[in-house]
Amino acid sequence: MKLKNISFMRLESRFGVNDKLPNLADMLRYDVAFQSTVSPEYVAFPVFGTKHGNLGGRITHGRWDSFGVRVKYIEDAAEQVLSQAARTKPEAWVTFRHPRNEYGQLDYSKLAPFTLEAYLSAKDTDSL
Repeated sequence: MKLKNISFMRLESRFGVNDKLPNLADMLRYDVAFQSTVSPEYVAFPVFGTKHGNLGGRITHGRWDSFGVRVKYIEDAAEQVLSQAARTKPEAWVTFRHPRNEYGQLDYSKLAPFTLEAYLSAKDTDSL
């Protein structure tokens, strides 16, 4: 899949500065967002071009808020640094999705980690 655009946000707990973020796997899956494994407070929201049209790039603020997570825009300079990091080290950015079983069907009972690198090397969503 082709990476068309990517934007970055900073995550904060709504309940306090020192509070840990909750498990973000389902929210990352829902928005096709990728969390940095180096700095988990940063999340990338890429837009991929697929044979079915665009995938990702939309932030469901209400969903993140309902889990106690504030999604904040970051400064342009920081966005440029993160963009370079995501493009040069795509293996350091992780999302979650339902894995395929041995018959090629999605297993909706599980969530498995997938890297940005896996998305970039995939021909389309059907091959993930």
